[in-house]
Amino acid sequence: MLGNEKSPGIMPRAVKELYDIIAEKSNKDIEYKFVFGYYEIYNENIRDLLKEDNQFEKLEIQEDPILGNVINGLTILSLPNSTEVFKILV
Repeated sequence: MLGNEKSPGIMPRAVKELYDIIAEKSNKDIEYKFVFGYYEIYNENIRDLLKEDNQFEKLEIQEDPILGNVINGLTILSLPNSTEVFKILV
């Protein structure tokens, strides 16, 4: 999934492609914002993998009428490029 710097896996390659598409399509009329969350679901428990102290905190999925399904309390980052995303994933 992650791979390494010399041979990136599917996650870094997909993120890089998204950033490339955003850069290609950017213009003055449309603003793109790419946000990043990273979590695992194991035994019906959701764990925030971006939380600094990495303590287990029970997170729940809830339905938002505008956003759809959201995980309350999940750390969400807005990162400037795919390199920063790869650093976080590692």
